[in-house]
Amino acid sequence: MQHYLENENFCVVTSATVYGAFRQIVTRDFDVVITDLHTRRTRDGLRLVTAIRHLQPEALIVAVSDSLDMQQAVKAIRLGVDVIVKPFDVQEVVELIDAKTKGFKWPPNANAETIVAKDRRLA
Repeated sequence: MQHYLENENFCVVTSATVYGAFRQIVTRDFDVVITDLHTRRTRDGLRLVTAIRHLQPEALIVAVSDSLDMQQAVKAIRLGVDVIVKPFDVQEVVELIDAKTKGFKWPPNANAETIVAKDRRLA
């Protein structure tokens, strides 16, 4: 997915662990975050989504899931998360991001460099 998104001109930041993702969320601002709802420890994906929502309330969060755990999916959706079930086509993710970010207005004090840098940034 990383290479596909980079080819679509997204700036992609990855993390192999939930702990690493938490560190990224705390230290950087993201416009869009894509994460797996189900991690090694079942509840970590939902904890990460909850942290993202509280730390970066404006971020678009897309959670992918390889199971239909309805309780976790409903909790994520209540947090304003878009949930996609595996397997999926990465193009669907790009289309979702484009559709959800259309009409987004940057802050009036944002300069052109900031807008370009923020235009396509993912975690």
